[in-house]
Amino acid sequence: MSDLNAIYITGNLTKDPDVRYMPNGNAILNFQIASNEYFKKQDGSGGNAVVFIGIVLFGKQTETLKDDLRKGVRVLIEGKLNQEFWKDTESGAQRSKYKIKAMRVQVLSGNNIKKENSKEELKPEKDDEEAPF
Repeated sequence: MSDLNAIYITGNLTKDPDVRYMPNGNAILNFQIASNEYFKKQDGSGGNAVVFIGIVLFGKQTETLKDDLRKGVRVLIEGKLNQEFWKDTESGAQRSKYKIKAMRVQVLSGNNIKKENSKEELKPEKDDEEAPF
């Protein structure tokens, strides 16, 4: 049985995404979100811890979301934890960081965002003709 690598997280974009294109024309979106955790301290006052997480998105969603994702937009990310490795050019030391490879991104709020699920009521079309069956 394989291990499970699944993450669900919400947060707000910290800046506009970086859009790059692969040689085959497919887009890659790189962006960062800030995810807040609110808690109560022992003295009863409120506290806040913020985690900054890098996100990378490939595939069909990049084309539909690249114009909608902007700084401040709240998103829900479903993805997998991924670790990137590189060699520091100055010190020569091996470096790494964790990022989320997004499988799905859902926009939760933001300015001028197209709503995927409209609240408009669907009305049946009037048809004066009888059904053929």
